[in-house]
Amino acid sequence: MLKTTTPEQLAEIYETERQRALAVIDAVDAGVLVTNQSGNIVMFNRMAHGIFGYLADEVIGKPLSLLAPDVAADREIEPDSILGHTTQRGEVNAVRKGGEDFPAEISLSKITVNGVTETVVIVRDISNRMAMLEEMRENATTDPLTGLKNRGYLLERCAEVQSVADRYHNPVTVLIIDIDDFRNVNEQHGFSAGDSVLQALSRTCEKVLRRSDVLARIGGEEFIALMPETPMDKATEVAERLRKQFAENRVDFKWQDGPIPFTVSIGIAAYDSPRDKTLEDTIKRADEALFRAKQMGRNRVVRALGRPGGAEPMI
Repeated sequence: MLKTTTPEQLAEIYETERQRALAVIDAVDAGVLVTNQSGNIVMFNRMAHGIFGYLADEVIGKPLSLLAPDVAADREIEPDSILGHTTQRGEVNAVRKGGEDFPAEISLSKITVNGVTETVVIVRDISNRMAMLEEMRENATTDPLTGLKNRGYLLERCAEVQSVADRYHNPVTVLIIDIDDFRNVNEQHGFSAGDSVLQALSRTCEKVLRRSDVLARIGGEEFIALMPETPMDKATEVAERLRKQFAENRVDFKWQDGPIPFTVSIGIAAYDSPRDKTLEDTIKRADEALFRAKQMGRNRVVRALGRPGGAEPMI
């Protein structure tokens, strides 16, 4: 004899399944929202509350744009080309209850409930991931001793600056700054003192240069300042100001009980298209000028001339 299920038992089974489904949705390690055909929120799980800071009652009936202004929940969603599911994924700017913006990973999937199409929105806060990526990038492009940018970052910026200079015919000048007889600093005072000298030079250069300039330590005691939209004469003034500050020991730096005097030599070259195929060619000419400054007795600013290998001393 077949067992019949009473309406009460069916209702109990339905309620059990409903409670199970809600518990599963609340247990999902992501914010889960459902929007109706008008784009208004009809379901909001516990993790969504944790992400956005709203209680479910505060967002039910409100548009999804309250939480993700750039997302239209009623948009048409194309089937995933690999899985065949009607899902779209991407990264968007989301907004917490207090108005704080944060990066979010979001996916939209269409479902049908009683013949009505709704949208399931899965949200993950990726602030920590983005911060970690930014930290990794910062570490990869920064000199750990001085906090300045490194050679790799400088070359990236060179390509960008050259592109703008070529398009708008803006002047670009390069300074190569090198500490004179730096080996003597290390030998007489120790490597810790040498590190402090490098850091002091970095701080001084940062104060003199503009925010738009790119200052990088490219190795040892050698630094490059990339100066966009700066003609040779203006860059020369800046170089002379730096040279004098170091020569006159006007540097915010002391080692133990007394200062460590040091001077710098500086080579300058202006980007000259089409002779300089890239700004790296300009850097090479500035390096030649720096070499001439060393040959002429150090503590000098020398400008590269128009002819290859030529250099013009400033002092």
